[in-house]
Amino acid sequence: MIGIVLWSDPVVAKAVFWCEDQGDLAYFRSKDPQNSPASALTAGDMVCFDVSTDEKMRLASNPRLISGHGRADLPGQLKATAGQMKKARTRLGSAKILPFEADKTAKVQERAALEA
Repeated sequence: MIGIVLWSDPVVAKAVFWCEDQGDLAYFRSKDPQNSPASALTAGDMVCFDVSTDEKMRLASNPRLISGHGRADLPGQLKATAGQMKKARTRLGSAKILPFEADKTAKVQERAALEA
């Protein structure tokens, strides 16, 4: 899988990758932080990695740098876009949701059956 590093912590060699298939994020944690090439990863780096699923979480392993600092501004851009979307939803207001009342629906159906 190819992805972009959204967040990384070089001290403990952890990272979060956005995935090319635009599915769930992939989470990476090195078993050996002192000797991990992933400890050099920074936000915006393009990486290639193996991906597996553990329960409901995507796990990345064996990350390899393809291109460094290609999109260092990506995390900030994603935050700004999310903020704009939230403001747009607030301006539009919320949908009016009508409650579903099963008892009333059943009574209407009974009346219709009796009248038929």
